[in-house]
Amino acid sequence: AVAAQTFRSTIVAGMDFEKAMSSVRAATGATSREFDTLSAAAKTMGNTSVFGATATANAMAELAKAGFRTNEVLTATPAVLTLATAGEMEMADAAEVAAKLLRGFNLEAKDMTMVVDLLAKGAIESTTSVSELAHAMSFVSGLGAQAGLDLKEMVAAVAQLQQSGLSGGRAGRGLRQFILSLLELPGTGKKFQGTLQSLGLRAQDLNPRIHGLKNVIETLGRTMSGRPDSADKLASAFSNGRSEVSFFWMD
Repeated sequence: AVAAQTFRSTIVAGMDFEKAMSSVRAATGATSREFDTLSAAAKTMGNTSVFGATATANAMAELAKAGFRTNEVLTATPAVLTLATAGEMEMADAAEVAAKLLRGFNLEAKDMTMVVDLLAKGAIESTTSVSELAHAMSFVSGLGAQAGLDLKEMVAAVAQLQQSGLSGGRAGRGLRQFILSLLELPGTGKKFQGTLQSLGLRAQDLNPRIHGLKNVIETLGRTMSGRPDSADKLASAFSNGRSEVSFFWMD
């Protein structure tokens, strides 16, 4: 009976693997030779990890659905495996998150390791999980890429918000609103322009496209230093009311 159950489990696992690889082939348009290479890679990587071949194939399928070509899938999958391991995530989920970040910032498959390293480093510095940080980034990566902002600075900003007490998606949504508010500053009314002037600032001083997100956050931090009223003035002027901007400067 045990042998029969083991046999059935092996058959089912093989069918699941073939199904996942069929999705990879359909999405990549791989030739027979390329498909054989992908299948062999999925088995090798999966069987030498805690995830298994089918989970690896599912990750490859997610990458392929995101537009990764055969060679790109082969290049990116090892880094996805690292992300899934570090974040205690499902392989397919890790692939989806990583692919969105990579494509959102117009990066190449060879940059996947760099993206994973940034997430891992940010998670360590913010004492949060890789999966939470990756989830938070999903709310803001598209906007950041459109605005031409630096991925490294954005990951660091989300990690900083999480370290200050904003958990999960709230940190990503908070940073998104913060960036939107900064980008809208040049078109704000006289009241807000007057608020900035009273703090010794101009709208262009807070433009992340010009100065970078990190420098803007530091500029606001210096402005607020020793001036308890400045945080309230700035927060009330942003389009999100008090917003989450003050979390950047919480101890």
